[in-house]
Amino acid sequence: MMMTSRKPAPSSLVVNGVPLTIRPIAGEDTVRLMTLHAGLSERTVYQRFFGVLPQLSVGQAERFTHVDGVDRVALVAEAAAGHLVAVGRYDRLPPDGHAAEIAVVVADDYQHHGLGTLLVTMLRSHAQAAGVTEFVAEVLSDNRDMQDAFARAGLVSRTTHDHGVAHLVMPLSSSPQLITSSRQRQAAAASGSGSGDCFPGRTLAGMTHADNAASTATPAPTAKARS
Repeated sequence: MMMTSRKPAPSSLVVNGVPLTIRPIAGEDTVRLMTLHAGLSERTVYQRFFGVLPQLSVGQAERFTHVDGVDRVALVAEAAAGHLVAVGRYDRLPPDGHAAEIAVVVADDYQHHGLGTLLVTMLRSHAQAAGVTEFVAEVLSDNRDMQDAFARAGLVSRTTHDHGVAHLVMPLSSSPQLITSSRQRQAAAASGSGSGDCFPGRTLAGMTHADNAASTATPAPTAKARS
C-alpha cells in the first residue's frame, strides 16, 4: 500500500504514580513484549486473543515488534525501569489501506486508568494523518469495557454481532466537539487523572486478517498470536 506515515512522537504521562513514556515500538522490544505477555492474566489474554496463549514465541513477538510504520504501526507504554506495560497497534487492510484493524493490550496492574483509551486516541490521530479513514475491530459481544473505551476515544461504531463476537466499524472522522473531548482525555491521562477511562487490559480490539488466525468466542482453544 503506497502510503506514507510520520513516526509518532514520544509522549510522557503518569499512571498509578508510575511515569510512563509512549513511543513507537522497536525491534529491540521483542523480549520486553514477551515478558509483558507472560505477565498478563488468563482473562486479559483471552479477551485479547479469544483463546489460550500463555506465552508468545520469539517468532510471534518479532512479528509484533518489527513493523514498517506505514502499513503496520504500533505504540508501547514503557515504564522508567524499561519494561512495557501496554501496546497498541493498527494494521492497514487491503485493498487500499483506508481501513485498519486496531488492537490494544494493557497490563493488568495498569488497567482502568485511561491508558488504553489514550493509546486508541493516539493511534487514531496518527492513522488519520496517514490517510486511514476507519478502524475495524472484533471484540466479545459482552465486552462492554472495550466498546466503551472506543467511545471514550471519540469513535462511533457501526456494530454487528455473530456468535458472541461484535464486529465494529469506526469511521475516524469526527465532529469538532469529539476532537476537543479526545484532546481533553489525552491531557487528563498525561496528568495522571484519567481513572474514569476504564479500558480493560487485553484488549483484542482487532485480530488481524493479516495473521490469518480463526477467532472464537468459546473458551478453551489455544490461540494463535495476532497483530
